[in-house]
Amino acid sequence: MPISQALKRNLVAYVPQSEEVNWQFSMLVYDVVMMGCYGYMNFLRIPKAIDKQKV
Repeated sequence: MPISQALKRNLVAYVPQSEEVNWQFSMLVYDVVMMGCYGYMNFLRIPKAIDKQKV
């Protein structure tokens, strides 16, 4: 599949990397996994019950 087609289907995403870690910034594994569902959510990124169940 060409990259342009994969991008249109939300199959490819960019996650910036950083060597610095802010240990005061708390984030749960749940939150990180939920971000993986963003490509399938509406514009406001409000998770539905099924999204929460999957996570």
